[in-house]
This record gives sequence, structure tokens and C-alpha cells, in this order.
Amino acid sequence: MPNIREPEYALTHITASVILCLGLLFGCDHSHAQDQVSAESNPSMKMPGNQQRTSRAIVEEHASRLRLVMTALYQLNPHELQKSASVSPEEMVQWVFEGPFGWKFDALQEAQGIEALTMAFNREFHGDRILAMITGIQTMIITAYGGKTEFLFPGPANPHYLNIAARNMGKVLWELKNTSNDIQIESTQTGSSTDTNILSMLTKINQDLSLDARIHAERANQGLEPRQTTIEADEFMPF
Repeated sequence: MPNIREPEYALTHITASVILCLGLLFGCDHSHAQDQVSAESNPSMKMPGNQQRTSRAIVEEHASRLRLVMTALYQLNPHELQKSASVSPEEMVQWVFEGPFGWKFDALQEAQGIEALTMAFNREFHGDRILAMITGIQTMIITAYGGKTEFLFPGPANPHYLNIAARNMGKVLWELKNTSNDIQIESTQTGSSTDTNILSMLTKINQDLSLDARIHAERANQGLEPRQTTIEADEFMPF
């Protein structure tokens, strides 16, 4: 992503790539496919007990919700989309989730996780806040579930990371609802509209992260650190 408007160029090539590579394994880097094989064959990424969903499958569920959230946010906030590209919300979301960039975007200076989340709500950041927020959430979730990439999960989910990720999601929800950040999250009669309930989708991710943190902590006989401050006073917490 050489500059903030790179998607206009990249999208002309992605359509062909999608046809050739198919589905979510789209991407010109064949290492993604190799990572998939490694992840699927690695028993360490399987959840213990009777819950046999893999970490990758859980992350994909979160990603499916984030795609809907990102599309809806761009529909409600076209001014943010225009900071990245003159394309439709759907095209931009496809480029972000299916492009072969490994969640490292030049427009965000390759920021991920907490760094990207902090950027999204920093008044001094004048780039695409929606791109920063979704990038931060997605990459934070991947790491919490033991992933190096969205395709490769060499280690188990970390209950402490999941607990921190849930707290950070709570902070994202608070920021969206309580601060003036120019991000519209609900349809208006006179403005843009969407059928997606953005807060409900993000709340579901938050709840699932909290539940998984407790499940993994109990099975590992570990305790989780309680929140020491109010969410209003919290900063985004690193792992």
C-alpha cells in the first residue's frame, strides 16, 4: 500500500486474483495455502475438551462479523472510505480482508493490534479511522487465539490475551458510543443507512472473547486479572 489511495490500483488486479484463487484463500502469496495446511494439521490449535472448533475457525467467525461491521461503517461514513479509495464499501472490504497484504497497510504505517486501535480514536490521526479500527481488532483477535497470521495458528489460545482483547473490545464500544470521533454508527432518516446493527455485532465479539477467556483459564487452572479501572479511564491494553 504505497500511499493512502492504493486500493484504486490494487482493486483492478484483485478481481482477477479472486477468480483464480477462489474464496477466502484468495491472495497471490502461495504461502497462505501452505500456512492453511500447517494450521489444519496442527493439533495444538484445537480447543480442549468437547469443543473441537479450531482457533482458525473461531477467528473466521469473528472476521465474518467484522466484514459486516466494516461494510456498514463505510456505508454510514463515506467520508472515511474516501480517505482510502473511491470504491464501493463492498470493494474496499474485499480488498482489506482478501488482499495479499497480511494486514499491513502503508496508510496505517503497518500498525496492528493496539497501535492501530489507538490510532483509530486519536484526534490527530487524519487517515481512514474505520480501516485502523478493523485492522486493530482483527489482528488483536488473531494474536489472542495463538495465531501468527489468520491462516497459521502454531500455539494455543491464550486466556490472558483473550481477556485483554475482551477489555479492549469493551473500550472500542465505549469510544464509539460516548466520544465525538465523527464515526456514525446508526442510520439516520436524512443520511446514509445500513441494515447491520454495528453495536450488536461488536458486542457479540466482545462476549465471545470474554467467554473463551474464562473457558481457557478454567481448563488451564489459571486466574484472570480483574479490571482495576473504569472503562472510561482505561487505555487500550497491549498483550
